[in-house]
Amino acid sequence: MAHSTGSLHDILAELAQDEINHMTKFWGFGVWAFPESSVRHIFLTLLKTMKGQVTYRAERSSLIGTLHRMMNVLSWRSWSWTNRATFSFTCLRTLWHLWRWNQSLTPDYLQSLFGKNQA
Repeated sequence: MAHSTGSLHDILAELAQDEINHMTKFWGFGVWAFPESSVRHIFLTLLKTMKGQVTYRAERSSLIGTLHRMMNVLSWRSWSWTNRATFSFTCLRTLWHLWRWNQSLTPDYLQSLFGKNQA
């Protein structure tokens, strides 16, 4: 998206906005459903995945599995270092904004949105 122009840029920008919208909804729900998780744990999982230290098993649905599948779908290994850096920067910047927003997700606020957590 960073290197596109015109209609292609507009379409990719709309897709990115939609995906970020979905990510924030799932993030908020995840914080409510799994309050014991932490942003630090998520970042460490992502880092381990990118270094190839975590393996994916098809029978286990997880963040790791999703990342591995997407790396294959997107042919990540064939990307130039410039495109990898641009994509990584964009993802990290988005996660930074999610982390900052995460600070406002208090248990009371989440309970007002989703109800009492049964966990």
